[in-house]
Order: sequence, then structure tokens, then C-alpha cells
Amino acid sequence: MVNDAILTYFEIPENERKDVGFYMPLTEQHVRIEEMFNQFVSMEKEIEQRGSSETTLTLQDSVC
Repeated sequence: MVNDAILTYFEIPENERKDVGFYMPLTEQHVRIEEMFNQFVSMEKEIEQRGSSETTLTLQDSVC
């Protein structure tokens, strides 16, 4: 309903609506996964800067 309201408000023609995209709210689980991924990337960058070759990375929180 939100997508239809936005497309109608901006008067997007029916034949172009499929090319515009749509709004999809993020779930809490998606946000948690993205945060964990960003932490992992930060840790990798920190390890690269240190030059350490024997570092182990572990994820503590389970997503399931």
C-alpha cells in the first residue's frame, strides 16, 4: 500500500512503475546482520593495518 501511495502521489505512469523500484522495510534481523557484517569488516581492516598473520576472528552472537 505504501508503494502504491508513493507512486500515485508522484503520478508515475503504470507502464514505468516496474522500473522505479519499491519500498521494503528492513526487519530487525536484517539490521543485526548488517551491523555484524560491518563489525567484521572493521576487524579485518584493523588486522590488515597491524600486519598480524595469526589472528582469529569469531562471531559471538548467533543470528538464528
